[in-house]
Amino acid sequence: MARPGGCRWAALLIVVCLAAIAVQPALAADKIKVTSLDELPRFVYPIEGTASQLLVSDQFPAFAARVRKDVEQVLAAYDIADPSTLQGLHGALASAPEILFITAAGNDDNDVEFDEVIPSNFQLPNLITVAAVDQAGDPTSFTSTGRNVVIYANGYEVSSYVPGGGRMKASGTSMASPNALNLAAKLFALDPAVTPARVIELMKKGATPREGDSSFLLINPQQSVELLKKAGPAAT
Repeated sequence: MARPGGCRWAALLIVVCLAAIAVQPALAADKIKVTSLDELPRFVYPIEGTASQLLVSDQFPAFAARVRKDVEQVLAAYDIADPSTLQGLHGALASAPEILFITAAGNDDNDVEFDEVIPSNFQLPNLITVAAVDQAGDPTSFTSTGRNVVIYANGYEVSSYVPGGGRMKASGTSMASPNALNLAAKLFALDPAVTPARVIELMKKGATPREGDSSFLLINPQQSVELLKKAGPAAT
């Protein structure tokens, strides 16, 4: 029996707002150290209707801006680079295999695994790390990469909402990851019984590989959706 999709949608919507950060202990001297994720503040976001309705509603820009503001305040105040906290974060993601988490790779033109970029250096079956391409479909000059990157998506001059409801063009892997989220959300909407592992498989199999580099997979929503439709609904 498939689980209700509420928690899955919530994770998809919220986790993608987290920007990948490099571990820099020297910069965390004045921050509050925590030994458990339970010590971090909790936020509740009242949402009317389903998550799929929220994605296309006028409420979404304000919701996304509020989530981002709350996340930025936590990152500024708390030392989440503390080893025990990182271990707790990894454990929290791993303990929820029915939820698909999506994160930006980072914008430091580095290897996310080598430089310990959190959480994109985690290797988990329910986590997608997204890197950015430009309008030509090539990796941007800023995108972080590495073997932990699952898929690439457009992250160059993406039209984006800003607080207040205005729009502007912005670049970054935080612009690329919502494109992956959008596809994952469509796949879950088409088949609520599909698992995170299956969604990742569909995204990878439907992606367009780069000539001469099979590890470079550019998101292709149409092909991934077609693969799901051909396979039929997942068993419940």
